Amino acid sequence: MALNALTKGLIGLVFPLGVVTTYLAMTRQLRLVRRLYLYSSTIVFLAIAAPWHLLVALRNPAVSGSVVARGWFWFYIVNEHFMRFFGKRIPHDYGQVPLLLFLVLAALWLAPWASFLPTAASWSLQALRGDSSASVEARHTALILLLWAGIVLAFFCLSSRQEYYSLPALPALALLVGGLLVRAEESNPAAERHVLAASRLLLLPLSLLIAAVTGYFAITAPA
Repeated sequence: MALNALTKGLIGLVFPLGVVTTYLAMTRQLRLVRRLYLYSSTIVFLAIAAPWHLLVALRNPAVSGSVVARGWFWFYIVNEHFMRFFGKRIPHDYGQVPLLLFLVLAALWLAPWASFLPTAASWSLQALRGDSSASVEARHTALILLLWAGIVLAFFCLSSRQEYYSLPALPALALLVGGLLVRAEESNPAAERHVLAASRLLLLPLSLLIAAVTGYFAITAPA
């Protein structure tokens, strides 16, 4: 998380803490936090993340009488985090991807495996609702993967967003799809039915559509 904070700012803390804390609360395991080495971990975190923040803050103080140059803290914490979240960052020199396009692109990054994503998500939700065929480990895995992807996507659905902001959710979505495909390969009848249905209804039509569109451009493009 210290490296997250250095490279991505506060969301490097918000996402892992949000996912893990929510998971522990929903599974009634918050007591496990007491077993962590919180004090020594905090010291290690500060040793890695604090020096750069302190030095850059000291070298970039606020400028008296200036509206824009309010110092590093205002620029980095307030402007680049909170004001960006609400779409009020100064200067407003960036666009914002519409919500529907943001979600469509999140699926596009997973192509062609996104064809199985609705089925995989439905399968995971069934496990959470107490499907008798799902083990405790399977239910907990489904929960943390859904929280991982859901918290990231929900955060950016509520804030200003760029098309690549969904990337932190992709590993969780890929694992959801991979889990469904593994069950199908292991001859799980229900998983096989779901995968075949997704192949017929989504994978095949989308593949043919994309092939037709790209083929048209390939044929009509200038030499």
